[in-house]
Amino acid sequence: MVWVRIYHNDKTELITVAGNLTSQKFSDEIIEPVVVPFMRQHDVTLFQQDNARPHSATYTQDALRRNNVQVLPWPARSPDISPIEHLWDHLGRQVRDNHDVENVHDLAHAL
Repeated sequence: MVWVRIYHNDKTELITVAGNLTSQKFSDEIIEPVVVPFMRQHDVTLFQQDNARPHSATYTQDALRRNNVQVLPWPARSPDISPIEHLWDHLGRQVRDNHDVENVHDLAHAL
C-alpha cells in the first residue's frame, strides 16, 4: 500500500506500508510520524480522509484525538468527490503505461 498527503503547494513523502493497512499501521506508520508533524509544520488544523475502515476505526480516531487533529466530515463511499482519488487515477494510468510493476517497491519507485 502506498500513501501520500497533499496540501496546497506541498506534500508529504510517499509512504509504503507492507501488507494490508490496519488502523494500527495507519496510526503508527502514517498519522503519528507523518500527518501530525506535517500539520504542525504547516499550521493546518483540518485533515481530510475517506471513511475506509483503517481511517474510521477507534484506534485511529483515538490517535487523531490525542494529537488534536480534526477530521473533515466526509460521506461514506464517495471517492468521486475526493481530489486525491483523481490524482491516484492519473498516476495509476501513467504507471501502467510506462512501468512494469510487480510489487510495492516497484510501485513506489514508479510513483
